[in-house]
Amino acid sequence: MKIKIALLRALFCVLTISGCSYTIHGSFFPVQGPSAGLSTPVVLNVTLRNSKKVSTVSVVLASGESCVGNWSYLTGPAANSEAPGTAAIHLPQPNLDFACDAICGQGYYVAHILGQGFSQGVLTGGQGTVLQMELQGHRGVAVDGKGNIYKMAW
Repeated sequence: MKIKIALLRALFCVLTISGCSYTIHGSFFPVQGPSAGLSTPVVLNVTLRNSKKVSTVSVVLASGESCVGNWSYLTGPAANSEAPGTAAIHLPQPNLDFACDAICGQGYYVAHILGQGFSQGVLTGGQGTVLQMELQGHRGVAVDGKGNIYKMAW
């Protein structure tokens, strides 16, 4: 399994750095916050596009609001000095360590992601919604300014 993850990371990084064009479709699954508490949580579809000139990400929220933004590969993130509360947070954050730990378990971010490279994107919607996502290999998390935490999968 670790070899598969390493190969996916390497392929993702090579494609991004080399300037190859590609599109990845995935989903955001609500795991914490108001959206996760719904009787039927809404799964959001996300599209990541990379071209030679720009890397974009887009998602349509349950309300129909379309959020778009750019994403880029970052190296060596640091831990946040303050963890946001459970209420709405101010985005963007330096990283989403709190969301990663909420999904994967306390201390996961420090043990497995801190100091590694990852991709990050900040999306804004036409009605003012801000959504931030982080992706490393085949795992990803996202948060919105309304207190929702999403697990990203494809």
